[in-house]
Amino acid sequence: MGRKFTEKDTKAYLRSLWEFSKKNHMRLMQIMELRVIAENCTVRTDKESVQSFGSGDKMSNLVGKIVDIEREICETDKIIKKRRAEFKELSRNMTDERQREFLTIRYYDGNGFYDTALIMDLSDSTAKRIHKKAITEFTKLFNEKHYI
Repeated sequence: MGRKFTEKDTKAYLRSLWEFSKKNHMRLMQIMELRVIAENCTVRTDKESVQSFGSGDKMSNLVGKIVDIEREICETDKIIKKRRAEFKELSRNMTDERQREFLTIRYYDGNGFYDTALIMDLSDSTAKRIHKKAITEFTKLFNEKHYI
């Protein structure tokens, strides 16, 4: 049994919903760049002399990097799927619809705090109050699920 989540932990956990997605997007962009490089590699003809500089085969290095990045994407996708499912499960148990909507727009959809307030047509002070209460309730629900 681990320690209980604090509200700070909850915010970090919820931010990770979107941050993992951003990381995977960046990884996909990296794969695209590596594939372009791989497509531009020239094949040595039999007439060219072979020189070895100890750097290994450029194409095999590129393919190895692509495979490693794809593995990272798959692992991260599993985490994203698990956390999003848990978010949906826990947020369904929240008693206040506005708090649930705020967390969904803010963290699940990946909007900033002020964008969320704007989308929900809330003043900054009202958004801060709803956010605080929503984090408190989500933390309570998370701890009840994992520690009781």
